[in-house]
Amino acid sequence: MESLTDSLINLKDPDPAKRREAVENLGSQCGHGAILALAECLEDPNRGVQQAVADALINIGGRETVEAVVFKLDHDSSVVRNLALEVLQKVGGQATDLLVPLLKRQSNDLRKAVADILGETGDASSVPSLVDAVDDPDGNVRAAAIDSLGKLRDTRAIPVLVKLLKARETWIQFSAAEALGKICDRETMKVLVEKLRHCDEITAFSIVEALGELKSKDAVGPLADLLPKASPALRNCVIKTLLLISEDHGYEIISRLGGKTLSTCIIDALGDEDPEVREAALKALGHVSSAEAAVPLLDYALIADKDEDKMALLREALKRTGAGKKFQSVVENHEKILLLSIQALGDLKEEPAVPSLIAAFGAASAPIRKAIVQALGNFKTENSFDLVVEALNDVDSNVRKEAIFSLGKQGFPESVEIAFSFLDKEPHKDIRDRAVDSLLKIYRSGTRKEEILKGFIQRLSSEDASFRELCVGAIGKIDFPEKIKRLESALEDQEWRVRNMAVHSLGALEPDPMIFPLLKKALSDGSENVRISAVQMVSKYEGEDAVEVLISSLNDHSAWVQFHAAEALGLKKEKKAAPFLLALLKDGDGPQTIAAIKALGEIGDRRTLEAIKPFASHEDLEISHAAGQALARLQTTAIGQ
Repeated sequence: MESLTDSLINLKDPDPAKRREAVENLGSQCGHGAILALAECLEDPNRGVQQAVADALINIGGRETVEAVVFKLDHDSSVVRNLALEVLQKVGGQATDLLVPLLKRQSNDLRKAVADILGETGDASSVPSLVDAVDDPDGNVRAAAIDSLGKLRDTRAIPVLVKLLKARETWIQFSAAEALGKICDRETMKVLVEKLRHCDEITAFSIVEALGELKSKDAVGPLADLLPKASPALRNCVIKTLLLISEDHGYEIISRLGGKTLSTCIIDALGDEDPEVREAALKALGHVSSAEAAVPLLDYALIADKDEDKMALLREALKRTGAGKKFQSVVENHEKILLLSIQALGDLKEEPAVPSLIAAFGAASAPIRKAIVQALGNFKTENSFDLVVEALNDVDSNVRKEAIFSLGKQGFPESVEIAFSFLDKEPHKDIRDRAVDSLLKIYRSGTRKEEILKGFIQRLSSEDASFRELCVGAIGKIDFPEKIKRLESALEDQEWRVRNMAVHSLGALEPDPMIFPLLKKALSDGSENVRISAVQMVSKYEGEDAVEVLISSLNDHSAWVQFHAAEALGLKKEKKAAPFLLALLKDGDGPQTIAAIKALGEIGDRRTLEAIKPFASHEDLEISHAAGQALARLQTTAIGQ
């Protein structure tokens, strides 16, 4: 890096690249002796150099920087003025006393710039001077002073801001209300609410938004009172503010308001052209009970996109309407609406809905049958159970998948035998997985635990390997004395997928001296996939034994086993593995090479630098990238040491 003197000389170089380099050097050296020279360079003809100067001055900071830059705020060039403003917004708080007197200068632009900067400093010592600037003859200066008082959030500004709410100019009332909203004070809220009762709509907008900033639940009533006379735009602003307050204090503060006017206004907002307003209204209707909202909500469902979050809000809002016979005729011809209605009925968990759901099942399309079965899973009644069992034989696989899931949710004792019978005949693996999940759910509820465990153990001898794999996975999730022994037996299965599941099930258990030898044994398995899984499970163990096993796996004939072993050793930052990882670099350019390079970088042994360097120019981009990252880590480690 060039010296401070050389950098100062190069500030005058005709080449802008050299000038910029000199500026960056001065900034990185925090050269306080160069501040005046750098400040002059804000006038450099090259924009890139000018921005570099601003960045350097910000980096240096301090009182001297403020003193050198402040008079650039009155420069003829708008570019220079804006750069000076950028610098002082970041460092002006380090010398506020140098800025405050400038509020009395003759230049309107200078006074405005200083007023703007003082709001960014976070230094409340300037509040009295900003209060005085509120009476500045220039409107832009007054606006900047009001805005900065809000940003500083100092309660000393409240009296003057409250007074400004009565100003003749609407824009001053607007700005004052906005600033008050940033100063969290109970008295401020009362003043704003009172002003809200008799002000023009422009000021009302700023007050409503300010009340949203304050998030006081005491503002909810006055805001709701404003709705009947509000224009659509102001109404929407009020609704968004009510929701903002509710996020802090609970949505029940909206639901307690009730009233037809509130519901009507929110329903009207549901049809607004602004998507943010529609979403706010949708969220609000999820907390305001209104039967009148049913049809507008259903209309909205027809045009709404399939965004999951919006659909969840819509379902919640439909639940609040009662979502029953009120709109059965409306939904008849609209499958999307019918789906939402069924989901809402399921969420409500009101048993009177069950007969209607059952009646609709027979002639319905597959998506509707699936939704009905899903909803019935929330009801533990005899007739809902009967339909769920019937749906296990549905021709549509998605309906069957939902039915077996609902069977587990209902959790009837007789569901165990039915679920195992279903498991035995279902051809699709993903649905059989769901059946196992349902049986485990029933098991965890305490229902027929011995019968469920026995059922899984019996099926370990099935001729179907995928069946045995499922059952090994299930047994791994059940606590019983012989679990490890059963999983050990599965390690001898003729099908690698079953053995692989046994390894994963053993690895999912808490580290145990009985388990580690089994995982170690699996590292000799004939299947590459099983050995990879064994390496991954061994990597969860701490201690010398685990490290030795992982190091020995670097000699596996499979590049992918080597890859996972190297990766695990890197994550453990195991220094004794470094020589073995270096040996792996000689084996070519496979995935194990990438993992070994990354691991050496993680381990941080700088003696491996020279061995890794040639790989930085490797033709394989993944290898060269890994080498570059590893070298950067190792060089950083070397500097630290």
